[in-house]
Amino acid sequence: MKKFFISLIAGIALVSCNKNDDNKKENPQESNILRKMTTRDAEGNSSVALYTVENGRLTTITHQKYSKNDTPNGTPEVSTFYYDSHNRIIKAVTTGSEGGADDKTDKYSYDDQGNLVTYEKIFTDSHRSKEFYEYSYTGKQLTKIFQKTYIKGSINGVPHTRIDCYEETFTYSNGGNTIVQHNKGFEIDAQGAVISRTIYEANTITYTLSNGNVVKTDNKDSDGRLHYVVESTYDTKNNPLQHFVSMLALYPEVFSEKAKNNITKMTTTINDNGKTQVTTVRSEYNYNTSGYPISAKVYTKNDNETEKESTIVYEY
Repeated sequence: MKKFFISLIAGIALVSCNKNDDNKKENPQESNILRKMTTRDAEGNSSVALYTVENGRLTTITHQKYSKNDTPNGTPEVSTFYYDSHNRIIKAVTTGSEGGADDKTDKYSYDDQGNLVTYEKIFTDSHRSKEFYEYSYTGKQLTKIFQKTYIKGSINGVPHTRIDCYEETFTYSNGGNTIVQHNKGFEIDAQGAVISRTIYEANTITYTLSNGNVVKTDNKDSDGRLHYVVESTYDTKNNPLQHFVSMLALYPEVFSEKAKNNITKMTTTINDNGKTQVTTVRSEYNYNTSGYPISAKVYTKNDNETEKESTIVYEY
């Protein structure tokens, strides 16, 4: 569900939220709650997301892809959310993902301050891997994520489960406007002893924020070599997904997607073995009288290729 939600909002930014508001429901003016978002790419393929809100709570997200002749492409993916008495999401059930192959249940728990502390992903297919996340904080600031992925397989015909671990640590400076994320991966055995420290190359991601928006993200490897840089500019209007407070609480580490405004330009520069690739995405919005976007034209250009236009339509 995390991957689905993030991919669903690619190209627009999320607003940052305050988890001290755990007892608040999604209760803005009804006319400004996002109900439907339709995206259409340059080839004419489209994707429709439907948001169902009941009694101030986001209860389902339904996502359907369509081919360029508006014929449904596969089955709809539906995520259904369940809440505790503090209006926090404690379970999400996803069906129809990749034709049912990725159907799963996500479970969440929180500490007394409302911080997300555990997240467990369980696939319906018992042969699929299982993922478990633990979150640590200093006050309300996220300081560490520890992920364990249980990968089922066999060695010489004997069933075997490999446990891959991924650790992300976070430090803050400049009044919280600079966030540095250090990543590393390693394999452990059933008793927790480290077997291998080379699951993937360690890297560091630095986020630079201004006015609550991430304006720059850079990714460097363990030797300080730059992999990519993302630079973004924003409008001063309202993000259409800002009312889904309980949903946003599930993503304390997605700094690059959390913004209180809408991205108008995003430039990504990738360094790949000495070659530089640049992708520029520009977004032009139309707004309603409350300052929420009702439509957007998105222009994407890769290096010297022809610029491609896609569209987004928001319905409230």
